[in-house]
Amino acid sequence: MTAGNQHFSGFVFVYGNVRIQRIWQDSGRNMSLSVLYADRELHTVEYLDVCYSQLGTDCAGLKIDVVEELSQSELHDSRHSKAFEQMKEELDSGLVTSGALAEQGYRFYAHYAGRQDEYLVAARGIIVPF
Repeated sequence: MTAGNQHFSGFVFVYGNVRIQRIWQDSGRNMSLSVLYADRELHTVEYLDVCYSQLGTDCAGLKIDVVEELSQSELHDSRHSKAFEQMKEELDSGLVTSGALAEQGYRFYAHYAGRQDEYLVAARGIIVPF
């Protein structure tokens, strides 16, 4: 698997086929995920300067099929409505809907677990070492 911003079928693929082993935050606003790729390789994915995450310590064991980067306009697409509504409830909805987060350099990462579950993370960057 090659990580990084590659375009597949109209979306920006970041990484996938991982099972979350552990999630933790450092003393700043960085969040790390220990993930098992393809049920055999352990790696650490780092999200930089996280301002919002629907992933928490309770997500250990969760199988993430695909992570994609979304644009501000893609957040408004109906397929992201449940996760986007939750994000608006937990953050200042005006900040989220106005595009101010994107203007401040935040990027939006959608994590898909199965057909129904989606988890959003807003961070200024990501380091995927595999």
